[in-house]
Amino acid sequence: MFITSFQKLSEDELKTDTNFNLALQSLITNNSTLSDASLIGVAQKPMSLGYIYHIFLRLYNGIIVRGEVYLESFSLKTTIKGVYDEDFSSNLLTMNQEDSSVQKIVEVVVKQATSPQLQGESYTIQSVQGKDFLFGKLFIISVSYGESEYNAYVYHDQSSEEVLMLNWGPKSQPSGCQSRDDMGNCIHCVEGYTPINNICTFGCGVLCKTVSF
Repeated sequence: MFITSFQKLSEDELKTDTNFNLALQSLITNNSTLSDASLIGVAQKPMSLGYIYHIFLRLYNGIIVRGEVYLESFSLKTTIKGVYDEDFSSNLLTMNQEDSSVQKIVEVVVKQATSPQLQGESYTIQSVQGKDFLFGKLFIISVSYGESEYNAYVYHDQSSEEVLMLNWGPKSQPSGCQSRDDMGNCIHCVEGYTPINNICTFGCGVLCKTVSF
């Protein structure tokens, strides 16, 4: 179990759950832009007379979206609640740095960040922001060293307890980008990085996964 009592479905369950397949087909039929998207995973919870499904998909350009579909069990009628961007920037909340779960995430950043500034004790954690994301939480941790500021993007998958460092770099310009367009958006990542939500990520784990069935 994880955020808001949703239960992640295993790959075996996705292959045999006919209700989920009805929900997925309804979502794609009503949103043609999702027809070529890759399925990352699915979570569900009972609601009223059926189930609400959160269907996570990755578009061809690396943007992650969440489709919400309600399926009524006795009639098998589906209702599309909406399709939403699972971005890295909206609805972020300031987290309590003293919280033990937040401290564990910060420890991961300190251990994995490549900047030599974090090898000593001369850095300062300026802020920790977080939001519900996929099957857990996304954290953006701002770190200062002298006049320089850095951001770490970290995903904590609460269904597996895996913690992924997605990106570490200067606050104004995440690392891993090879070239940008006139608007400053990254259009090509360096080798070893994968574009997810307009940021070049490394070690993206489940975010880069494609479920086939």
